[in-house]
Amino acid sequence: MKLLKPTLEMIMEGFFNEPVKYFSPASCLSQYIEVYWLGYNTCQEFHKVEPDGVVDIVVSTSKTVKVFCFGTATQVALAPLELGARYFGIRFRPGQTRHFFPMNVSHLTNGSVSMNEDFFKNLASLGSIENHNNVISQANHLLTAALMRQGHTHNKLDNLINYIIHQPSIQVRKLVEQEYVTQRTARRWFNEHIGISPKKFQSIIRINQIKDYLSSYNINSLSQLAYSSGFVDQSHLNKEFKHYFGVTPKAFKRLLINN
Repeated sequence: MKLLKPTLEMIMEGFFNEPVKYFSPASCLSQYIEVYWLGYNTCQEFHKVEPDGVVDIVVSTSKTVKVFCFGTATQVALAPLELGARYFGIRFRPGQTRHFFPMNVSHLTNGSVSMNEDFFKNLASLGSIENHNNVISQANHLLTAALMRQGHTHNKLDNLINYIIHQPSIQVRKLVEQEYVTQRTARRWFNEHIGISPKKFQSIIRINQIKDYLSSYNINSLSQLAYSSGFVDQSHLNKEFKHYFGVTPKAFKRLLINN
């Protein structure tokens, strides 16, 4: 699956007094978990959340340790932060939380909730570990144990997710028919395990890939980028990009240059 870390790094920049550190999960977890991140000494009262298509678990440590589960975002929003706190994040790959805890994540879309179930209580122990290498080691241990308890079978949902990530401009209807499932079943799977419909997921993945591309390359023609990404024209790209990020691609590129 395509790694979304470049987008995550951009989002996390400026919210901590120290550079945020990123860590790869254990190899047995890499197909389910994209990245761990660790930020020390928050300097802002709010954190910018952008549409991403994934679910995150965040362990915050200040006077107390709290574990939050953040659902898939479909719009830009601000999430509160505690000043001076430490935050440890687990970014799951799309649809993969189901292999660690049995939860319908649809009620988390565009929101978060403090978690108290046994699995999350175990993760709270990460908040009391000082050394970051030990934090990662214990996270790998806890998540591997949870994966073994839940079990995993690659299924048609994973196939659909992979198809959309690698071919975000293809029609969802064709992908669903290719897997011999109904549109209704596909919507139920996506809503339960990602929190949004297949079409919305495809839209968010495609627009994030365009954002990553704008961040990494010098684009001479936005109209050509729009066409190659499956948009009818640049106007449609501008409209969708602004819907998700609040600015047009051109304005976004200008912000990158100025910063």
